[in-house]
Amino acid sequence: MPDWLPRFYTAAALIDARPLTAEEMPEHVFEALVEGRIGEIDLEEIDETVPIEEPEISFADTRPGLAQRPLRALALARLCRALPTAEDLARWLAPGAITVIACRPAGLAGDLAIVLAQLIEAEHPTRKLNLVCSSGRATAPETKPLDAVAGFWKDALAEGGGAHLLILGDAAQLPRRMARLLPPVLQLGPPDREVVAAALSL
Repeated sequence: MPDWLPRFYTAAALIDARPLTAEEMPEHVFEALVEGRIGEIDLEEIDETVPIEEPEISFADTRPGLAQRPLRALALARLCRALPTAEDLARWLAPGAITVIACRPAGLAGDLAIVLAQLIEAEHPTRKLNLVCSSGRATAPETKPLDAVAGFWKDALAEGGGAHLLILGDAAQLPRRMARLLPPVLQLGPPDREVVAAALSL
């Protein structure tokens, strides 16, 4: 089982009210999902790993579950593989830190921004963060990508005390002159079989 998977389940537990814990998915089942051998999985065996009696959970004040938001689950799995420990995320949130992420496909950028904001809120509620997503889903819908990037740059120059995080749907949205002054862009590639299997396990 991948070493980043426990981090994924921990992060999902903080975001979602009903995650699947790492112990509830046998390793050979996960491998079958990754390798496309889903027909070989014994569904009764999976059912036996799920507790018969589940605690009562009120969903009145909780966010929609990741199991019902597959794109967000994919985005979270992709993020956790890039940042397999909680300490990795903490480094992004150091005072004055600037992080730029290019998310592919671009359609996942908004979902990545949402789960990242939720995870930071859960793990580091007191950290000051300027989070901008150029896709428009974490900013005003009418905001153009270049305007979002320009606003991020202005805030990063004006406020040195907090952390700054920019999520791009396309690395080309970053002007060359600005790119030369920022840290290297972290490329989050499209989901592969491991990431899809982790999202399906929820």
